[in-house]
Amino acid sequence: DRCRAWVDRIVVDPSRLPLPAWIQLRVPSCCRRSAIDLLWSPTNVGPLRCARQLATIHDASPLAHPEWFPRSFALYYRWLWPRLGRRVARIITDSDFSRRELIDHGVAGIDSIDVIPCGIDDHWQPRPLPSSLEGHGVSDGVLVLGAGNPRKNVGRALDAWRRLDAALRRRHPLIVVGDPSTLFRSSERTEEGVVSIRELDDDGLAALYTHARVLLYPSLYEGFGLPPLEALACGTPSIVSDGSSLREVCGEAVRYCDPSDVDSISSALSDELTRPKRVSETAAGLREHYSWSRSAAKLAATIEAVHAEGENPS
Repeated sequence: DRCRAWVDRIVVDPSRLPLPAWIQLRVPSCCRRSAIDLLWSPTNVGPLRCARQLATIHDASPLAHPEWFPRSFALYYRWLWPRLGRRVARIITDSDFSRRELIDHGVAGIDSIDVIPCGIDDHWQPRPLPSSLEGHGVSDGVLVLGAGNPRKNVGRALDAWRRLDAALRRRHPLIVVGDPSTLFRSSERTEEGVVSIRELDDDGLAALYTHARVLLYPSLYEGFGLPPLEALACGTPSIVSDGSSLREVCGEAVRYCDPSDVDSISSALSDELTRPKRVSETAAGLREHYSWSRSAAKLAATIEAVHAEGENPS
């Protein structure tokens, strides 16, 4: 409600400029014409000519791991973010881990970065399998997300599943969501016990979370890490990397593994699959702790603090 009072109109700019040019050229002029008092840029970028601005940077992955991105993409953020950090009133990020990363990579100082975590949407709750997923053998499987994205470490997840006893593999197929072309040669397509799902909407993902035996999430780098929280909200335990932001976010609600060690991932997976399916008792409080209403209240407090500080001395 506090935020609604600050928004009195919607400004639409029909420019056909490419997004980076539109942000740097058109957004500042729109702000001036509309007498915008404070701009919030929520998607990792922001105009350099708007000092009265909050800019959300979700994580520092293009700086920490430029090898995961097209060269032009990584170079653009290496150029943009330190300049943006010097000009805006405040940087917002998702976790203490991401704040440390942004500081270490020279984006901004500690006093200029506020941490506002993401929230678990009410959408994530137990759901029946849709007809499109019935008959695909996805129930009681080991769910892995992000095939085709190198940071998601799906190759090691596949190798860890392969090291399970044959009986466990038969009972618990590997459900891989994303582009499988980086995992299998075109002549293989897939392998026995592996179910590949290339595209999935949020309803389908919630159903997969619900009916999976476990979410295996050995990600190499996360600025926050929503999927384990979403799986827990749907009643399914998670195995996640002991690194980046994930222990900070998930606490004692999940099982951890070393994402660089296939044996560690496989051991954690085997231990989980030989026990009854159960979500940790500490998981129950995560939905309340990571609620969008709490995040909105923190954002409102940051906006009010910037207003109270007056003009940013950039």
